[in-house]
Amino acid sequence: MAMEDTLVCAGFRVTVMHNGREALEADARDRADLLLTDLRMPIMDGMVLIQRLRGGRSGLPVVVVTGTPPEGGVDSIQSGDPGRTRLLVKPTLMEDLVTAVKWVIKQPWRHRACRSHFITSGSVVRDASLTAVLSPET
Repeated sequence: MAMEDTLVCAGFRVTVMHNGREALEADARDRADLLLTDLRMPIMDGMVLIQRLRGGRSGLPVVVVTGTPPEGGVDSIQSGDPGRTRLLVKPTLMEDLVTAVKWVIKQPWRHRACRSHFITSGSVVRDASLTAVLSPET
């Protein structure tokens, strides 16, 4: 839970889920300001999760932390929204994770104050698959 602990210590509210479907359900109950996800997960992979969440909110910032980056790199994940996605390859330094999260939530396309609520999904926080929703504490 190093990633979750690091983000909580950095002032974010984190909701951890175990797969993409759970992340979608969590986001429906409490909309996230950012998605932190892996690409390889059971039930629903990270690419499908990103597409579904961005289907309703094209400006949703996404940080992907994965051991298996896509062949096209971050460009293949952005879904036509350049600059709204950061790709980190495991192993990842916790400082790099916090920097990536802070960078994507401060970009000018954000149309509202960020509550810092993030959903994290995939094997980002543990080696087991999980999803989490992140948000800065209000």
